[in-house]
Amino acid sequence: LYSELHDFLNHGHEWIAAYDESLASVHGLDFTDLICGVHRLFQDPVVRERWRNRYSYISVDEMQDTGVLEYKVLEMLWEGNHVLLCGDYFQTIYEWRGSDPFRLLKQFDADFKPLKIIFYENYRSNWTLFTMAFKTLQNMFPDLVGSIYTELPRANSESKGKPVLIKGCKNSYLEGRYIYESICALPKDANIGVLVRDNKKAQQLSDSFERLNGERPEEERRHFMIIDEFKFFRRQEIKDVMAYFKLLMNPNDSVSAKRIIKRYVAGIGDARIAAIESPETRQVGLKLTDFMDMPIFEAEPYAKLVSGLEQHEVVVYDVESTGTDTAQDHIIQIAAIRIDEHGQVLEPFERFINPGVPVGQSEEVHGFSDAYLQEHGEEPAIVLQAFKEFSKNAIIVGHNVNYDVTIFTNELARHNLGNPEFKAIYDTLDIYRRFYPNLPNHKLGFLASKFPIHHEPTHNAMDDILATAQLLIYAVKEKIVPTTTGRMVAINKYKAAFTDIASQMATLRRKAYT
Repeated sequence: LYSELHDFLNHGHEWIAAYDESLASVHGLDFTDLICGVHRLFQDPVVRERWRNRYSYISVDEMQDTGVLEYKVLEMLWEGNHVLLCGDYFQTIYEWRGSDPFRLLKQFDADFKPLKIIFYENYRSNWTLFTMAFKTLQNMFPDLVGSIYTELPRANSESKGKPVLIKGCKNSYLEGRYIYESICALPKDANIGVLVRDNKKAQQLSDSFERLNGERPEEERRHFMIIDEFKFFRRQEIKDVMAYFKLLMNPNDSVSAKRIIKRYVAGIGDARIAAIESPETRQVGLKLTDFMDMPIFEAEPYAKLVSGLEQHEVVVYDVESTGTDTAQDHIIQIAAIRIDEHGQVLEPFERFINPGVPVGQSEEVHGFSDAYLQEHGEEPAIVLQAFKEFSKNAIIVGHNVNYDVTIFTNELARHNLGNPEFKAIYDTLDIYRRFYPNLPNHKLGFLASKFPIHHEPTHNAMDDILATAQLLIYAVKEKIVPTTTGRMVAINKYKAAFTDIASQMATLRRKAYT
């Protein structure tokens, strides 16, 4: 134990960093990320206000298991809303993970006014069962019960219920026999459940019932099962199907990709997977999941980007909008530049749109007020059509460009203007994640300060694309072009084994979107 603790103190930071890197590589989140990530997002007033204003009624179940950070997240949503907390201090099971039910319930009492307490009636149990349970709590924790309940709870049920029987057995065998014989005394068609503390106890009872059934004639035996006996989601074929679904939803999910490869791709084992995921392969900008997609078999991944720069087909673009919901929010600014292979601006495009709806809190991000857009903004359809023409057959580049492409596509559909006509799309966020995986983060502002691009993004779309264009040229010169040969060697080395599975995944993707 001392040795393990010593190893953790010396190398724990390395393990945590490696774990976080592995999560980031598959665009994954763990449970802690879901809390910490939301807390970080809610530091942005635009995001926080959007979610706070989205709901009028908020229900929090199992409140007793809430941790301090979770409470802070919830607190950001409470203002102006109606909140219902459902919880029971004596059912807490997560104090080891940071929940602090007694303090937080008292904190809520102080923070949230007016407060109405409605937790005094129990609707689940008959009078006898409830009384037995609550008397047990009072005997075990008299001071705690007295400090929590200003009014004693009561059973709502009018049924008294049968008396509770407590049976002491000297060992597990006698306990199993007593339960089995009690069941046999009931009608054979009765539905009976035996609740146990853990799986080990369930298995012990199952073994006892098996033996006792063997002592009876066939017609007197009682058929039974452990409720988790068939373990549906642990079955190999179910895990395989789920791996396909996960990879369809998240093309970067290397964990699911590995499962599919090992099960259904002949000639690819652990050694070859390790070679594909080696630092040598990663340094040329390739990931395992790239081999599960058809484009890698059709051309060198960055060929269109490099040739597009030479032929002046690259358009770097960004949008500002009324919010972050690509389905509901509206574009207010489209900024784009056509650049050459040196990053020089050949042709700019910058137009404002009067969206016809208030910009709300998003003004704090982009700085454009309703009054400004009414004066400088144009009709949405005019600007959208103009940019569609400007970007026709272009190589589109942006930082986290999927957002910009999605909201533009949705805006075109909203105005019956068809679909974008891009030749290809590249994301500088993806490029820097691939070629510079060990950076603390890959946000545009951080990259602009880290690399010699001499331009600072400001959340104005034009400023952001000028920074993005310089980052693109830097990555192309420093990483993409110098690694072209190594990338092609790696692709040619492995692609034959992946052709069939990549084709199958392409077919599934088409079906998933039809």
